[in-house]
Amino acid sequence: MIKQIRFKENFLIWQQSKNVPSFFSDVDRLSLLTLNCLNLKPAKLGSWLTHYKHPSQILDNLCENTVSSKQIQTARKIAERELVEVEKNSFTILYYGETSYPKLLTEIPDPPPVLYLWGSIPTQSAITLVGTRRPSPYGLTTAEDFSASLTKNGICIVSGLATGIDQSVLQSAVDANGSALAVLGSGLLNIYPKGNISLAKKIVETGGGVISEFGLHIGPMKQNFPRRNRIMAAIASGVCVIEAPERSGALITARLACDYNRLVWAVPNMITSRSFKGNLTLLRQGAALASCFEDILEDILPILPENHPEKFLQKKKNRGIFADAMLENIDDNGSSIDELLTKVTKSREDLKKDLLKLELQGLVVKMPGGIYRVKSV
Repeated sequence: MIKQIRFKENFLIWQQSKNVPSFFSDVDRLSLLTLNCLNLKPAKLGSWLTHYKHPSQILDNLCENTVSSKQIQTARKIAERELVEVEKNSFTILYYGETSYPKLLTEIPDPPPVLYLWGSIPTQSAITLVGTRRPSPYGLTTAEDFSASLTKNGICIVSGLATGIDQSVLQSAVDANGSALAVLGSGLLNIYPKGNISLAKKIVETGGGVISEFGLHIGPMKQNFPRRNRIMAAIASGVCVIEAPERSGALITARLACDYNRLVWAVPNMITSRSFKGNLTLLRQGAALASCFEDILEDILPILPENHPEKFLQKKKNRGIFADAMLENIDDNGSSIDELLTKVTKSREDLKKDLLKLELQGLVVKMPGGIYRVKSV
């Protein structure tokens, strides 16, 4: 049973950042990498990382007597070899507790102790777009449109590197000269599927990155992908499921996003479409409906940082004829879309888009009940 997904006015409760220890010595870095090479359960490892002052103490205690000293010695040798290969391939390792480590991942109970990075992690707000490996033409078109449109509005696109929807959204982001982040279920030197290695290179070349918590040579084992999904769910402001059947890894990502108090959207389609049964389940359980990319932008507006690209949040002193005309139609106590439709010669969809533009400029605030009010200066 999937837990209820809360949305809209009460849509997001950010967790208070945990007291993340600061590990900066070479010894601590090697200890974190050694812990990662032991392939321990993420939840248990996460609890140790927040409990112990130094990761070396976890190893000294034999991971609370769950591993042997021989296993630790073997893992340390693997870690030392990986450090050499990371430097050889111009990769980077992000260590839990250091400032380069993604802050959003520190909010979850099972953060990876290290992340192997090829390229760089974009700094702007991110949305994860996921879906089936066997998408319909409608699903592919929607994926491409959402990705390209969000990218052009300054959003980083996060996804896996699988075929189908994942590949489509990452390719669209790259084609739009935007930022993308691919999360792997295998190692950086064992990218799966092989046919997407060229896409991974393009992501890096356009300023994005490819990340994995798995050792460089680890293959795409079945059990790796649910672990990968938790990173995809946690590292972005929200997850949008483009197209997913009843049993889909995309639904795992959506459930995890809900657990991590991230936003969750689902794209609608015909109720008779089997490939969208997972989407319908999410919508029934409270996910927000994403009928266009503007729906996503509208929902993430309150959590976007103030330094988001100017085309998003710039508060223009000279609002222009369009803004002034629209604002004059909004009553002092606020107006609903239905009330505004009696004053303007626009379709409902065009009016919603115009109101969104005013929201993004910081000129209008959407209140509970769908009431729009002019924001006081």
